[in-house]
Amino acid sequence: MEQEKYYDEGEKFYIEGNYECALNSFKKCNFIEKDRTCSNYIGCCYLELNDLENAAKTFEYLIETFPDWERPIMNLGRVYLKKNMLPEALECFRKAEIINPDEEDVYFYLGLYFYKIGDYQSAIKNYEKSLNINNFQSEAQLNLGICYSKLGMQKEALSRIEFAYRMDNKSIDALFNKGMILLSMKEYKRALEVFIELNRLEQEWIKRILLIAPKSEQANKPNKILEDIRR
Repeated sequence: MEQEKYYDEGEKFYIEGNYECALNSFKKCNFIEKDRTCSNYIGCCYLELNDLENAAKTFEYLIETFPDWERPIMNLGRVYLKKNMLPEALECFRKAEIINPDEEDVYFYLGLYFYKIGDYQSAIKNYEKSLNINNFQSEAQLNLGICYSKLGMQKEALSRIEFAYRMDNKSIDALFNKGMILLSMKEYKRALEVFIELNRLEQEWIKRILLIAPKSEQANKPNKILEDIRR
C-alpha cells in the first residue's frame, strides 16, 4: 500500500535525522489519506527544522481535532520551549500529563523545562519518572547525569552518563560530559583517555578540550595534550 510505504519511509528518514526528506514523505502519506500520527510527525519535522510557525499550526490543528490526545499538546509545549515561552510550555506539559500520566516523553520534556529554568531537583524528579516508565532512554539518562553534576553529585552523574554511553556509543555529548566530570573529580588520566576517544570520533572537540585542559594540575600543558590527542 502506497500510504504505508510513504509512512515507513518518513519514519526511517526521521530516525536518521533527515527531517527534510521525512517531511516530504509524511506529506505524501497525508495527501493519500489524512492520518493523525502522520500529521503529528509533520509537526515534529517542522519543529526539528526550526519552522516553529508551521509546527505550532500543525499541533494546534491536531489539538482542536483530537483534544484528548496528549502528543500534539506535549509537542506544542516543545515549540513554546524553543520560543522561550516557558509558562505556556509548562501548561502544555501539565495538560499532557493529566491526559496520559504513563507517557515517558511528557516527563522527559518536563525535565528539559525544569533544567532550562535551573530547577535541577525538579528536573531530576521528572527524568526519573520518565526512566521508571522506560529505563532504556540514552538521552534521558544523559540529561539526568548532567543534572546530578549540576548539584555536585559527581559519582551519580558519572554512573548515569556511562550508562547513556553504553546505550549509544556514538554520543559525543555523553563522552564529552563524562570527560568533564572526570576532570572535576581530578581523575585526569581517565579524563584524557576519554578526550582522546572523543577526538577520534570528532576532532572539532579538541577546541573544548584545550579550553578545559589548562585548569588541571596534571594537564597544564595544552600543547602536550593536543600532541597526545592527535597521535
